[in-house]
Amino acid sequence: MTKKDLSERVGALGRSIPPLGISRIEAGTRRIDTDDLVALALALNVSPLTLLLPDAWDEEQVRLTASVRLSTRTAWLWAQ
Repeated sequence: MTKKDLSERVGALGRSIPPLGISRIEAGTRRIDTDDLVALALALNVSPLTLLLPDAWDEEQVRLTASVRLSTRTAWLWAQ
């Protein structure tokens, strides 16, 4: 899916994010709020958790905050 396609999908859901905004989200240079997260998840037909956590279920460490690191398995269990 192109950034333009994703932008159009979230726009149809009532949340305007231009293609440049999508690029900046992907690059980690644009923060998103909860409304953006939900619209992106709906547009991609995935759970918001899928966008927040790594696609792994093992002992690999993931940083949840600057001072909190958990295994991906523990992070998924906590989030669910």
